Amino acid sequence: MDLDTGTARTAMPEITELSSVLDGLAQNPTLPDDVALRLLPYGGGLDMALRRGVTPSREVCEAFIAAGEGADLARARHLPDAIADRLAHDPDPDVRSALAHRDRPDHGRHGLFAADPDAEVRESLAQNPLVPGELLAVLAADEDPRVRRAAARAWADPPEDALRALLTDPDPRVREAAATRRPPADMGAALLADPHTRLHAVALLDLDPQTIAALAADPDEEMRRRVARHPDLGAQARDVLARDADPMVRGAVFERADTPAGLRAEIHEGLHAGYLRAQEDLGAGDEDDFLCYVALTASLTGAYPWVVADPAPYADSPYLGVRRAAAGSAALPAEARRRMLDDEDSTVRFLAFAGTAAPDPPWPRTWNGGTSGASSPAGPPTTSGSRPGRCGGSARIRPRGCACWRWGTRSCRPNSPRGWRRTGTRASDAGSRAPRIPACRSRRSCACSATPTAMSPRRRPPRRCCRRP
Repeated sequence: MDLDTGTARTAMPEITELSSVLDGLAQNPTLPDDVALRLLPYGGGLDMALRRGVTPSREVCEAFIAAGEGADLARARHLPDAIADRLAHDPDPDVRSALAHRDRPDHGRHGLFAADPDAEVRESLAQNPLVPGELLAVLAADEDPRVRRAAARAWADPPEDALRALLTDPDPRVREAAATRRPPADMGAALLADPHTRLHAVALLDLDPQTIAALAADPDEEMRRRVARHPDLGAQARDVLARDADPMVRGAVFERADTPAGLRAEIHEGLHAGYLRAQEDLGAGDEDDFLCYVALTASLTGAYPWVVADPAPYADSPYLGVRRAAAGSAALPAEARRRMLDDEDSTVRFLAFAGTAAPDPPWPRTWNGGTSGASSPAGPPTTSGSRPGRCGGSARIRPRGCACWRWGTRSCRPNSPRGWRRTGTRASDAGSRAPRIPACRSRRSCACSATPTAMSPRRRPPRRCCRRP
């Protein structure tokens, strides 16, 4: 209590996480230089260097270098040219490596980094996404295998002679990195025989039926899984893999477009039985049942490109993953989309609804309560007798995130910056199920009460107003 005024004195909030406050200061793009110099000894150098749109002053750069934080300074998005040239010749290889990883070609320092005596600097240069192909060719022939591996990973379209050299490199890590590029056809047998390249190469090669049959009987489960997804897989090998001992292999066959309906149902039945057994006790269940659980769960989020391309025949599929892929397709007809809005699965309903034409009017995300003007357009329409800035009990318009207990009895204020959203009509008016409105998980976005003050985020919403999450 203040004895002079007789009013309650507001106590300053106690700072319990000082490190978080310092981190926030270091990330502030408007941080003054004098505060930055005071903050640097407390370990916020990297956050200050990575601020967007901020070029550190020469005084701040000198403080970084004097404090031994040159590597953090070299990672800055923008640097004065004189400071960058100084860092490029720094005796510490960590500083040169950090600068080589992000330096642009127009600065003219790539050649300096490519001839650096430290392999770590050359490796960082190879990992720079801005390095041109001519320089990657030099790095791909480097004497250090780490540099060659980094160049093989970064080179998206190497010439055939350079790719052959990388695929026959004496270091297995270099060969493995280069095997992610489509190899020459005559190297297929050698790559499939190499344990370091075979798993990457099998998906990129054109395989004949004899090779497919041999790989379908491979003892490596991962190889059989990749063969099961290969576009050259024939019907005979597909039927063999559909009854493979590994559930993940069977799951890969399940997602194929050329799998017959009967075979797909047989695979799903087996996976679902193992799924149910594993669901009882995931920790003590059989390993095959656990893999059935994983395979069936993975099938729910499969790509199914053949369903996305022509979703209409699969809108009523008995398989949940297929229906989800159909619901998310832009080519789904309107009639099928309406049916999928009543699907038993909430994800299918959400994907089907997300593909409808956007009903939101072109109002800004932040609204000032209906004031018209060039810089502040008019807000959403209100019902007669309602005040501007409130939905006025309208059943068609609700603030995003609001979950009024009754649609027509309470008014909602748009306190959330997320803006307004048209949610649909009453079920009694439209003759169909009304869309589900999420409960107010963010107390800041909910202000369903009639009080003019937004609800505190620490207080529970009144029972009369909002559904509890």
